[in-house]
Amino acid sequence: MVDQLKSCPPNYGLLVMGSVVVMRGPGTPFHDSPTMFEEADLKNAIALGLLKERRMVGHSAGEPDSEWVYYVAK
Repeated sequence: MVDQLKSCPPNYGLLVMGSVVVMRGPGTPFHDSPTMFEEADLKNAIALGLLKERRMVGHSAGEPDSEWVYYVAK
């Protein structure tokens, strides 16, 4: 998971949607791609100190700004 994240362009990160881990990239709208990883995999990588948390404010047309948390490789 961490190696895959390190090979992505800058500002890409992992987050959980439902129980699926997705790779989110910048853009309007965001570029979300499902991964083969589960929420438990992401939690394990965080617990092992392999990922760090980032926060970003996003805006969708007709929706208020919202902050979301994602994880990037250390």
